[in-house]
Formats: sequence, C-alpha cells, structure tokens
Amino acid sequence: MNTRSFFYLFAFLGSFLLISSCVKDDFDEPPADGEDPNLVANATIADIKSVHSLGGFTTITEDWIVDAIVVADDESGNFYKTIVIEDETGGLNVLINATGLYNEFTIGRRVFIKAKGLVISDFNGLIQLGGSSFTEDDGDERLAGIEEVLLNEFVFPGVRNQTVTPKVYTISELNTSLNSTLIQLNDVEFRATDRGVSFADGVNNISQNLTLTDCTGASILVRTSGFCNFANDLTPTGNGTFVAIMSSFGEDKQLLIRNPFDLNMTEVLCDGSTGGGGGGGAGCSGEGDGVVNENFTNQFEGADVNFPGWCNLAVEGERVWFTRVFDGNHYASMGAFNDPAPVAVSWLITEKINVSSQKFLNFESAQNNWTHDGLSVLISSDFEEDPNAATWTTLDCTLAQESDSWYEFIPSGDIDLSAFSGEVNIAFKYEGSSASGQTGSFHLDNILISDDGIGNGGGGGGNDGVCEGEGDGEINENFSGETNNQDVSLNGWCNVATSGTRLWRAREFDGNVYVQATAFQDNEPLMTAWLITETIDVSTPKTLNFDAATAFYTHDGLSVWISSDYTGDPLAANWTQLDCNLPGSGQANYEFVNSGDVDLSSFSGNVNIAFRYDGGSSTGQTATFQLDNVVVSQ
Repeated sequence: MNTRSFFYLFAFLGSFLLISSCVKDDFDEPPADGEDPNLVANATIADIKSVHSLGGFTTITEDWIVDAIVVADDESGNFYKTIVIEDETGGLNVLINATGLYNEFTIGRRVFIKAKGLVISDFNGLIQLGGSSFTEDDGDERLAGIEEVLLNEFVFPGVRNQTVTPKVYTISELNTSLNSTLIQLNDVEFRATDRGVSFADGVNNISQNLTLTDCTGASILVRTSGFCNFANDLTPTGNGTFVAIMSSFGEDKQLLIRNPFDLNMTEVLCDGSTGGGGGGGAGCSGEGDGVVNENFTNQFEGADVNFPGWCNLAVEGERVWFTRVFDGNHYASMGAFNDPAPVAVSWLITEKINVSSQKFLNFESAQNNWTHDGLSVLISSDFEEDPNAATWTTLDCTLAQESDSWYEFIPSGDIDLSAFSGEVNIAFKYEGSSASGQTGSFHLDNILISDDGIGNGGGGGGNDGVCEGEGDGEINENFSGETNNQDVSLNGWCNVATSGTRLWRAREFDGNVYVQATAFQDNEPLMTAWLITETIDVSTPKTLNFDAATAFYTHDGLSVWISSDYTGDPLAANWTQLDCNLPGSGQANYEFVNSGDVDLSSFSGNVNIAFRYDGGSSTGQTATFQLDNVVVSQ
C-alpha cells in the first residue's frame, strides 16, 4: 500500500490554513547552467499587485511579462505548491498546482512570468498569483494554483545561481509592503520561553508560532509548519542574525524560515547571558558501543547528525553534517552552497572501533551539483576530540563522482582495515568553499564495519543487470525483502537494461517497499529497463494483478509484456503487450492505482512477464514509475 497521497492531502490543507510554510534551502547548489528565454520584461511585481483589490479576484488582461528571482521554493514541502519570487519592486507568492517545483524553480533561479490570463488575489491579506479561482463547499472563493499542464504557458525558467541577498531591517521597520521578500534581522533572539524548543511539532504535524525579539523589546511571530523538514529542530538559544521570508496573516506580521542554516544566533543575549546554538555546530555525543552499522533512520530530518560516540564537527565555518530524507530514506548530507562562511570543513567521525581482528568498512555515497572532490574518508588511531590534532590516513574507496547521477548512492566496496590495529576512528570529511565556488553537496548512507565485508563493489544502477537464482514459479511479490536504494534482486527475476545503465531499484516510503524506474537526471541519453519475473506455468488459467504509480509525469513510460521464449536477453525474445490499467497524466504524484485482473488465458506453458520502463533525459521523458504488489494467481 502507499500513504503518500494522505500526506499530500494534509499538506495541501495545511498550506491554506498556514498561509504558506517553511522552505529548507539546505545547501545544494543548482548547476551553473540554464539560459534566459527569449522574453523581455515590460512589467514588475508592483504592476501586478497594483490591479489587486483586497479580498477580490482579478484576472490580468495586460500582456505583462515580469522578470524576477526565486527567493523561496518548495523543497521541504512547506511552501507547498508555491514559489516566492522577488524583483526590485517587491515580492510575490506564486501558486502552482504541482510538487517538486524546486527541481526546476530552485532558489536563485531567474523566472519570467507571462501574467496575462493569471489571477491575482490574497489569502487573509497576503497577495498571491494563481491560475484561476474555485468555490469551496462553504461558499468561499479561493485562489487555485497554475495547473501543471499549463505551467509552460505562463512561467519560464531562466539562468540559475543569481545572487539572492536579503535586505536588512529592524523588527520595527517590518510591514506588509515587504511581504514575500527575503529579509534579514540583526541582533535578535527568541524570547526566553521559545529558546531551545522545537520550531514545530513534526511528529503530529502541528504548526507553531514562536516569538522573536530584539534588545529594544520589539517582537514578531515566527511561523513554522508541522510538515516542515526541520520542524523538530530546536530553536537557537543565543542572539544573532535571522534571515527569513516576510509574511502576514490578517493583522499579524510573521516570518517564515527557509532553513535553520539561515540563522546564525550564537552570541550573548540582550541581558548579557550566554546563549548558543542555531545554524549547525554539533559536537561529540555520549559513548558508543563500538559497533558501526548506521543507516540514519533514527535521525530527525533536517537535524544535525547525532550518534552516541560519534563526533560531528566544523573546524572551518559552522556547518556540520545533517540528516536529509527522500522517499522515506534517511541519509547524511553536507555542502557549502549559500554558506556565509568562505570555507567549510566538516568532519563526521565514528565512535572508536577495535580493529585488532579483521574488519571491513562499507558505506554508500552520493553527490549533487558537482563542483569538486569534496569528500574524503580517513582513519586515525590517535583521535580524541580535535581532528586537527590527530594523525589521519586516507582510505582508498569508491566515492560518488561527477559522472554519477545526482543522489545516486554508490557503494564504496569492501575497504580492508587489516593494516590497522587497536582502536581507531573513521572520519568522513567534507571540504568546500563558497568563496571559490566549491559548493557541491555529498551524502552518506549505510555505514557498516563488519568482520567479512558485504562484497559491494559496484555502483547502483551502473551495471548490465542481474538475473538472480531460481524462483519457485509463484508470483506474489510486495518487494518487502528488497533493500532501499538498491537494484532489485529477486530469486528467478531479471533486472536488465537494454538502453543506458539504470535498472529498477527498490524504494521505501513510510514503511512500504516498492520498486521504481526513472530517467530523471540520468547521465545516459536513453533508458530502457526491464524487470522480468521468474518463469510461470500458465497451462491452467491465470490472471496478473499489480499496483502502479507515477510521479512528475512526462510520458507513458511503463508498459507490461509477456513472452513464452525469453531466455535471458529481452531483445532476443518475442513479446506481446498486455492490456492493463496504468497510471497516466491525470494521476496524482505517487498515487498507486490497480491494474485490474489481466487475463492470461490466451497463453499456455511457461511464460515470463516483463515490466518495461522507457525514457530518456535527452528527450525530456523523465517521468518516474513505480510498482508494487505483483501477483499471478488462478
């Protein structure tokens, strides 16, 4: 089963109740590419706002084109189906009826908006631009987002990596004319009762208002959604700098945090007492048990990595390794994008491990927005608390490289530690520099030290496929035995690529394991991946049934086939396409739909069924397709 549709429903409702929400800008740098479309701006955000009457819905009739920069996106799921744009005249929330907008409209990207035909309105005073209006069951008229299928008629991406500099104000200077703009406050702090508490309730998805003050006694609300990926992070306990998006709700002025790393609040409080925290800076935590087998599943999304016995330290800058979650998978991440410090050097160091007996290290790494070799792995036998005071030896291992797809986890291979003895620490060291443009991000997962290794020498998805063992001739597969982010490997099944190198992979969300194929950010121009069942005897009548989903739909990339002469090479077999219900353009992202009972009675003897994904990064056919609960029964 799949529960993501419930999450999106609640997030959608929450977005209206909370005006908007918080965006985690992390520090992943978008590629320094893109080009401006052949459009010339003839209007400003102020022009668009000028036609609005409070509480009204006005369709723009002028042939206006606006040139602006994205200052907040939807990556954390909290500016839900919304981007915030700003030009020299002000800022504006743009509602778009799609998710994953940050992939195309990331912070710092120029966008051009053809405004004619769009609708301007407000939500309790906050001006928003959308595609149309609709009437709720209670009779209230609401603004709807620009439909995804119409997006390329109104919103046009331009060059990336535009400078996004917040304007500095005091709390007393903030007013609604600054709504939807990026602002900075200096010498501010949370009030005493709001220091060291969670920004919101991320467990129960309950939003929260906290109060920010300055030393004159002026105050403003800080609104954080319970769906935000840093909801469970603790607020800073010191005084300092606060960067956020200005907003309002009725008479209440409020700030929406994009990311805790926008906060640098470690200085002495207004009353002269010592504060601290905020903006990173973990440390060494407790005592470990001498066993390293970490997949980060017990770490809070957006929070600094914190394991007993491990150290998470910044020796230059303030950023440390933090936890990210994608599609249910937790992992550690570090990068220097948008870092106010010119240089970032962060160490994630394991607890002490005894390697007097034979030991192997294994882990997986990934990268995105590659700019440099920023990740290294080291070992020390004399580390105590200061990594600069210890002696380190670099370990030879396979690390994610520029040629690897973004966020594709690459196994390290078995790293033999037999050259070392006694107690050692392993360090994962990130080095980057916002000053020199070395800002690419690296990610870690599944760190294991074992007696015999696990033999993982290859990159996920980067092989010629696998046909695994002998099956039992029965198909009742919910993929629960597969490992998240690993290529599918089932007894008797074959997982092969006939174009490109990517294969079907296991993914997990909210405890449900399924399999997925996608050409998104594939380095190869074309992709054809086959997931082929073990051989089944259909001499007695059988039916096929399965669940399938799609996300970020661009094309009909999934098809289902049957063959009676398949022997290992899908291109050498004869295949008949099966007629079944598959997800299409009208399907919500990640919503599983049932295939219906597919009658196999016209076939006899031994057959194999294939789930085939076709796509291509070169053609823009990059939609994601997913499978679950594959059953062949009488």
